[in-house]
Amino acid sequence: MNRKDRRTALLAEARTLSEKAAGPNGLTAEDVTRAKAIQTDVEELTKAIEAEDATRVALKSMVAAELGGDHTEPGSKAITVDGGASSISAKSIMAGVQEKVGTGSLKAVTATGGSVTVPVNQGVAAMSQSNYLLSNLVTIFPVNGEDGDGVSYLRQTGRTLAAATVARGAEKPNSSLSFESVTDAFATVAHLAEVPNQYLESFGKFSQIIEFEMLYGMALGLDDLILNGGTDENGEAVTGLLGLTGVKVQAFTTDKLLTLRRAVGRIQSEGTQPTAIVLHPDDWEEIETTKLADGDYLLDGTPTNAGKPSLWGVPVQLAPSVGAGKAVIGAFDASTIGLANRGGIKLQWNPFKLDHLNQTVLRVEGRFVPVIARPASFAVATLTAA
Repeated sequence: MNRKDRRTALLAEARTLSEKAAGPNGLTAEDVTRAKAIQTDVEELTKAIEAEDATRVALKSMVAAELGGDHTEPGSKAITVDGGASSISAKSIMAGVQEKVGTGSLKAVTATGGSVTVPVNQGVAAMSQSNYLLSNLVTIFPVNGEDGDGVSYLRQTGRTLAAATVARGAEKPNSSLSFESVTDAFATVAHLAEVPNQYLESFGKFSQIIEFEMLYGMALGLDDLILNGGTDENGEAVTGLLGLTGVKVQAFTTDKLLTLRRAVGRIQSEGTQPTAIVLHPDDWEEIETTKLADGDYLLDGTPTNAGKPSLWGVPVQLAPSVGAGKAVIGAFDASTIGLANRGGIKLQWNPFKLDHLNQTVLRVEGRFVPVIARPASFAVATLTAA
């Protein structure tokens, strides 16, 4: 019995249990245990079937491309293989692709000559294997399947809430909520690496190291896009958090800790609890190693029980991209900030561009739009005196 037949049989058994559950006697303890086991088995079989289907479509696409045919087929968008690879390389590429599909992990494509489009709904941290990123805090919204070269949304620009008691017959107070319509084009974040073919052939893990390094660089590029903006695909400016009107600006006040407390309080005054203080590791090191007059560390438990960093009841996220001497404090949830993405992140090995130099080129790129719906939920603090 193949996977699909086993899943069909399990679903039939599940329907029988469902009908029994609706009856007068309900389910026994054994029935409940069996239902849980069926659910687990069906989920595992479904993942395996989807992996097989995606691999089958990718193989058809690759063969059609070799024969000059049309390789566009429904289901081939999540993971695509192309690049004119030889049949030997194609087998290795597909082994990597199948592993990615089946596990959702990012194990390297160990051969050159193909491309893999990695879904980004796993989050930037899973792709780059680094915890030290501002973009780890930001929700990624895939916009695949929709036409358009950008994203439109509403950004809150003002809020005055006037709710109060009202006497009988008196006029009710008016609150003021203002928004602006924002339409931003995608910005392509991309970079290339030129790799000697000898390294790829001689060292089995080298391609994996290169992929993870390039994905980390991609994540740093997303950090930069969120913070500083950049240029979209039409050549127009993209505004990041640091330059956006409405983001609170907190000047240096006495020391780093007091400055951060003032910034936290300014966001709390909006009725919003910040979810993260983003600091450069150097600034966190200075705060964490500050000592009192008696020689004890200022932060309780340092250094033996440092634990997960936090200040003023707010988790601390370390990110070199924020820059030393600066901090970003805010409510990093899906209703305030996000990254819209079209098409995942592409990793493409090209063994032909520099074949005269015996080198292979790895291209990593993605299309993103920062979506900052409520600038007032963020503050940028200066941590050093002028």
